[in-house]
Amino acid sequence: MASRSRPRFQVDYLPTSSRSSSTFRLGASAGGRYIRPISVHRYILAKPGRVESCGAGLQLLLHGYCDFVRHARSCCHRTYRQTMRTSNYRGRQDPKLAVLLKGVQEGKYSIKLIVAMETIDDDNKKLADECGVKVMTFSEVEENGKANLKDFVPPKPEDLHTICYTSGTTGLPKGVMMTHRNIISNHAGVYGVGKTHFLDMGPNDVYISYLPLAHVFERLLAVQMYYLGGRVGFFQGDIKLLLSDIAELKPTVFAMVPRLINRIYDKIHAGVAGSAIKKFLLDKAHKSKLAKLRKGVVTRSSIWDSLVFKKVQNLVGGRVKFCITGAAPVSTDVLNFMRCALGIYFTEGYGQTESCCGISITVPGDYESGSVGTPVLCNHLKLVDVPEKNYFAKDGVGEICAKGANIFKGYYKDEEKTKEALDEDGWLHTGDVGKWLPNGSLKIIDRKKHIFKLSQGEYIAPEKVYFTEGYGQTEATAGIAISVPGDYYSGSVGTPTLSNYVKLVDVPEKNYFAKEGVGEICAKGPNIFQGYYKNEEKTKEALDEDGWLHTGDVGKWLPNGSLKIIDRKKHIFKQAQGEYIAPEKIEQVLVQSASSWPGICVWGKS
Repeated sequence: MASRSRPRFQVDYLPTSSRSSSTFRLGASAGGRYIRPISVHRYILAKPGRVESCGAGLQLLLHGYCDFVRHARSCCHRTYRQTMRTSNYRGRQDPKLAVLLKGVQEGKYSIKLIVAMETIDDDNKKLADECGVKVMTFSEVEENGKANLKDFVPPKPEDLHTICYTSGTTGLPKGVMMTHRNIISNHAGVYGVGKTHFLDMGPNDVYISYLPLAHVFERLLAVQMYYLGGRVGFFQGDIKLLLSDIAELKPTVFAMVPRLINRIYDKIHAGVAGSAIKKFLLDKAHKSKLAKLRKGVVTRSSIWDSLVFKKVQNLVGGRVKFCITGAAPVSTDVLNFMRCALGIYFTEGYGQTESCCGISITVPGDYESGSVGTPVLCNHLKLVDVPEKNYFAKDGVGEICAKGANIFKGYYKDEEKTKEALDEDGWLHTGDVGKWLPNGSLKIIDRKKHIFKLSQGEYIAPEKVYFTEGYGQTEATAGIAISVPGDYYSGSVGTPTLSNYVKLVDVPEKNYFAKEGVGEICAKGPNIFQGYYKNEEKTKEALDEDGWLHTGDVGKWLPNGSLKIIDRKKHIFKQAQGEYIAPEKIEQVLVQSASSWPGICVWGKS
């Protein structure tokens, strides 16, 4: 081994009795093999069954600069034993260290201590002394830890576990204070709903973590796997490489946000759009498996799985047995299609950061109601009146409120917002309006205060959304004018964009004159087109000698300086889909009327 050019290290295994959940270890099947430090992250992905992770050691393991057992156990103040071969290995210098120190020297940063993952050269040590910054290597941190071993003190249920910040939809982000009781009770409450059936997981299961770890949804899933002794594989950090990570890890448990579900759904249907045969087979397979799903049969061993859905199942690793979605609504049709395609229990959860994630979860058999399921075992649910929207609890409709061991203790240093969310009896007012269905499940039907939730889970309050209107033509690269906030009642199309000038010219045949602030709209600027391809005659009609584009629309200047469209120079119909029809080319008009709608249909050459 000494003759090898690259450094390698070996792991000596601790007895089973002395292992703890805070260690990283290589499975017994590895046989104490030597591993290149630079290959450790590849080894994790390629051999997920041989790596167990917990705590602070993960990032160090991925760096691969030294024995990962030593790192994990030293960080946790545990005794350890290990052997390591260095083969004259010299750590690389970290360029970020010099950047940070120079930033402190220039007054950009205020830093007292820097822990470097790599060796510290003399220049950086000297610079750190000049700046008054203490610099340590991680090995020095480990040595300090070993020299000051502390007895493990288990937390109390009421102790603060974490502060998880909300997205700050209607104001500043709020720090949700979660206790150890909150986290554990929510895990137990969700798991207890289906632990003997659709949530049956154990040490052989693998979960891929790719959602933000700051999100409580991802945290709960990680806690679930750690509790059950399962394995967690972390993706490379690049969402574009997620499918390759999935192919390597082959997870059995997979969390999907609606955005990813919709992308997979769209990709599948786009793949068969060009072939009538493929489209027919997909529709046939979907209908067949959907009929079985409605009878309670969930399978991936049918003939349609072999012929049609095998590629879809391989797309998520080929071993997934359970999927869960949450964070935002998803279409029932799309969700049922994924259940058919993957042949698994695909459940949907509802909750908030303030409830430590789960409030309710769907169960097998409820595939058509569009509900968010039944309450989890750790909380009670009730509906309260929302009189301003005519929702009353006596009708089985109202604001959803939750109470239980999983409900947070308050917002960090924000007593006012805490009182808004938690009433005197400890009920969390979610702001969502729900409805009890006949089967006992809960369906979200509205918001107490209107709010948009995007497919990736972010919120947008309507009062912070600006709706704008623009006016333009293809010849002006679309934009000629655009409306601005504050002009809500004039009916104008806004003010000219910065890329062009706008003027009005006389239309005497219709008694429109520019001196009266009314006329044909003309635009000039770098956004105006050069001409029509191989059509000089039409180009001269549209562009005058001075380069002004004559739009054919008649506009009027309003007192506030905005432009309003009032007519066309030549009469023309513009249909809802954006197509134009000239009146002189209409051949037939059909007028239809019914009790529910009137309509006019025209035929002709457009």
